[in-house]
Amino acid sequence: MFDFHECEKSVAPDLAVAHRDLLVDMKNFLKGAGPKVSVILYPNKAEFADKILWKKNSIPLKDFLLSAGVANITDLTGDPKWNIALYRDVIHPTAKGNIELALVIKGLLNVASK
Repeated sequence: MFDFHECEKSVAPDLAVAHRDLLVDMKNFLKGAGPKVSVILYPNKAEFADKILWKKNSIPLKDFLLSAGVANITDLTGDPKWNIALYRDVIHPTAKGNIELALVIKGLLNVASK
């Protein structure tokens, strides 16, 4: 899971703002909007190839999202069309991968608009 606090280490002291817990802020935002939010969990290439690693990394995020009221969570590892060949490097999709992601998003938008 991404460590949001990594960003704070490189901020010049004169530009620093008061510390806020970004996960608390995100949870507060999602409390009101959660049912209207769709999240796509996108594993990196290593996570996609290693289901145990993906499970270890994604479960805390899924638990957080569910506790914040997000009901629509799409995990790309469960999409039969998503595969290892859709990565052009460790994280970025190929052109075909972008098309597949767009189709996933389109499907979520179609469901949300009904």
